[in-house]
This record gives sequence, C-alpha cells and structure tokens, in this order.
Amino acid sequence: TAHALRAAAQPEQQPQQPYARPEVQQQGPGGEPERPGGGDLDLGAARDAALRSDRLGFGLVLGAQAAPLLLEPGRTEAALFFLVLSLSTIYLGVRQQPFSPRRFLGGSSAKATPFVAAAGLGGAYLAIKGGLDVTKAYLFAISVLGTLETGAAVDLVLRAFLPEQLRARVVNIEGAAGRMLREPPSEASRESPAVPDDDEDDVTVLRATAVAGLSFALATTVAYLGATLGHGMGLGEVGDGGLATLNNIIGWGICLQTLGTLTFSSFQSAATLLVGLFAYDVIFTFFTPVMVTVATKIEAPIKFEYPILTDAMNNLAYHFSILGLGDVVIPGLFVGFLYSFERFLASEANPAPNSSPALNPKPGPYLTTGLGAYATGLGLTFAANRITGAGQPALFYIVPCLMLATLGLAQSRGELKTLLSFDGKEQYDKDQAAQG
Repeated sequence: TAHALRAAAQPEQQPQQPYARPEVQQQGPGGEPERPGGGDLDLGAARDAALRSDRLGFGLVLGAQAAPLLLEPGRTEAALFFLVLSLSTIYLGVRQQPFSPRRFLGGSSAKATPFVAAAGLGGAYLAIKGGLDVTKAYLFAISVLGTLETGAAVDLVLRAFLPEQLRARVVNIEGAAGRMLREPPSEASRESPAVPDDDEDDVTVLRATAVAGLSFALATTVAYLGATLGHGMGLGEVGDGGLATLNNIIGWGICLQTLGTLTFSSFQSAATLLVGLFAYDVIFTFFTPVMVTVATKIEAPIKFEYPILTDAMNNLAYHFSILGLGDVVIPGLFVGFLYSFERFLASEANPAPNSSPALNPKPGPYLTTGLGAYATGLGLTFAANRITGAGQPALFYIVPCLMLATLGLAQSRGELKTLLSFDGKEQYDKDQAAQG
C-alpha cells in the first residue's frame, strides 16, 4: 500500500545542494546550526541535530524490535508492543518530513487509493482460494523493496546515536574497490548517501552510516527469506520470535521512509482517503473473510507481528498477533499532515527562514493530539479484539478518533478555517526556503 501511495502521489523535487566543503560550523542564536557569515542553514548538521533530539524515540523502537525475542508471547505483550512500535514509528517518520523530498496525495489519488487497495486485496484472496501460491511473489517483492527502505532507516538510527567522529566518516568507492576516508565529508555528503567527488569523476563518496545501514538491511533480508522459506510458519516459540523480529525490522523501514516522504496536500484529501479506507477496512474485515485470510496466509513484511503462542494456545493455526502496515502508515500520513500544519503555524508566528526551529520545532498540540488520538483508537482496537476474540479493522476505531480530536482541537483554538484551507505544498515551500 505504501509503495502504491507513493506511485500515485505528486512529487515535489528537492533542489540540488552544492557539493562544496563547508567552513568551520558556527552556532546561531539558540544553538541552531548556521553557516559562517549568517548564510543559509547547514542542512546536514540540522538534520543530525534533529535526529539526536529524537534519540528517545529511536530507543523505544530498538527496545520494541527486541521485544519478541526477550518477552513472553501473549496478547497483552503484543498490545503493548504494537502501541510502542507504531507510535514511535509515526513520530519519527513525520519528523523526517522537513528534510526529505516530498510527494503529495491530492484529491484524485485519495479517491482512487481505496479502490486500488480493494482490487489488490481481492486479487490476492482469489489467488489463495484458487490454490495459487502467491506468498513467494509477495515475499520477494516486498523484501527487496523493503531492503532499501530499511537501509535508509538504519542510517538514521546510526546518525542519531553515533558521535560526530563516526558520523563524519565516509567510504570512497572507486571502481570495484573501496577505502575509508578519514577526513570529514562535505556538507552534501552528510545529507545525501552518495556524493560525487569534485576531484575524481569516477569516485562516489558514501556516508559510512549509509553503507552500514544498507549492509545491515541486506543481512536482515537474507536472514528473513531464509527463515521464511526454510521453515515456514511452524517454528515454535523461539523461532516465532526471531521470525517476527526480522519481519518487523523490514516493515519498520518501509513505514518510516514512507511517512518521511509522503503527505497530504490538504485536509480534504486526507479526510477523503481516511474515510475511503475506513469503509474498505470495515467491509473486508466485518463482512467478508478477505482481510483475515490474506493477512494470515501471506508471510511477507506487510504487517507487524508478535508471537502469541503459549501452552494454552498450542492449537492455534496462526502463531502471531498482527497489525497491518497500512494501519500505521495511513493514520501516520494524517499525523504528518498535522505536523506540517503545526510547522506552518510556527513559521507564521516566527517567520525566520534560516533557522533550525523552522524545520524542526518542538512537538506542539497538533502532533501531540494526533499521536494521542491514534493511541486511543489502537487501544480500542485491542480491547474489541480481546472482548470479541475476532480480528478487528483498526481503521474503524482509529479514523474517528483522529478526525474528532483534530477538528475539536482546531475549533477550540480558533484555527478550524485555517486548517481546512491549509495547503501542504505551501509548508513545503517554506521548508525549501529554510534550507536555502
């Protein structure tokens, strides 16, 4: 779904940054990175500073990823796992928006997406019922696409925690050989994984953290494919935890990168997509067996998983509690739109284009409310699942919580008209101005 949304979205290209090496970095008012002489913002340093400020969020993700290996299987543990991982992912994902090229979902894309999703889900269901094995096709396609996303996500984790001396390392690739460069990279190389070297046309310079991230992602994908194809679903408790962790790492990379580069162009397009997928989720979960069948029959990183198999549940055919990536990405896109609106309000109140607060303000009421509404909706989903013992459409609970909380907050602050007329592309232009 994430890749289909990206394909349908309208791209806005980021302007090219010069590849000149910067002078010694100075600090502007409040400690934000600033070029000597009061020039444009040092974008690479600003993003590194933003990542470091979000270390707690990355730490929660790392802890959640280890949970299937360290904690006992069970439904309560699964609910806590999904809450922590999904909330941290949404928060970290939308916080990457000011520093990434943006694609916008407009009205036509929002209207078409539920029908495209329904066609894809229905096709997979018919294939399964017709005896066709579509698992391997999904497995390889999503895993390969997810490898690049996961590599980029791990790069961000490393940049959040590593000291400057290690973050500044680059790898020089010349032909088939590569060597480590010990001098600090150019500003552009700190913000782009690949940077052409001014002196050697045949040399590509990569951030060491990007190389490490991609290497880790490749190893994760190989291990995941081996575990899935070699053992299937009947791995037992330890194997279930390992399979879930490998799956979740890839799924997390897909979610994080999608939330960082995709957003809505307006509240109307956001509401259209959320309402359309609300209906899609309800129909295919409550009134047909399509959603549950596809989710449990196809083993691929299209969902987060947590093992629930215990001695009292050893008769279960499926060993996992699951949360579809769409139940994280779709509400997360709406939260991302709220974050753009929040940054728009902040920039209007303090129109200083060349400062890191313009790109990376502290979380305000809209982002906080969006995350709280998502947590409430997801909590209601788990409660309904526990009460009924049946699979629940998460968007059935999350979408009303998000819409009501957002509209109520905007009305109480006297900003409802501003929210309804806000153009996400306008904030994108402001981000570009802040980057010089």
